[in-house]
Amino acid sequence: MVHDINVTGFVNVLECARELGCKVIATSSNIAYGEPIYKPIDENHPQNPNSPYGATRACIEKYAIAYYHSFDLPVVILRYSNLYGPYGKGVINCFINDAKKKNEITMTGGGSQTRTYTYITDAIDCTIYALNNSGAIGQTYNVAGPETANLLDIYKILLNHFPKLKIKKVGNWKGDILSNSYAVSNEKARKELGFEPKFTLEKGIKEIIDHESVSS
Repeated sequence: MVHDINVTGFVNVLECARELGCKVIATSSNIAYGEPIYKPIDENHPQNPNSPYGATRACIEKYAIAYYHSFDLPVVILRYSNLYGPYGKGVINCFINDAKKKNEITMTGGGSQTRTYTYITDAIDCTIYALNNSGAIGQTYNVAGPETANLLDIYKILLNHFPKLKIKKVGNWKGDILSNSYAVSNEKARKELGFEPKFTLEKGIKEIIDHESVSS
């Protein structure tokens, strides 16, 4: 079950870190916010997850901060927002793989659902900043890229690489976030960690396509 892997597994990590005296990065997700109440979504936004996966991410945050207060364990909570990059499994990677294999992508809903996307190397940079910043202990940060886009925006970027790309639309899956006004703020990470994402969607998508072309 997702709970066993994400929550029980993370508590095991906390226990090991407690014994060894290690700093812990609690890897959470923007999915823990659920549907937005206001935008852009900052770290104070309520967490109302729509899915069991989102619920586990909210749960590990509570465990992380509990260990921080109860055992002085140095923890930092990072809420990653829609990661993508080479070897990724998210929607952008799925679109690229389908575009290459069958020149058609499967899009849930009408395509107006928005997300703030984060290229993997930008996320790695922010994680390193958090590890090296003593002031980040006990804090929570959104790790979010510079752009918010909907699925149709991504399709338009892909058309630059796959001019004959088609769309197959299907219904929404239960538990998905359907908002067309979803945007995650990275202002706190910028101000406190010095985080400056470098990858726009166009640049990141091109990097994935070029990387996979070389690898194949």
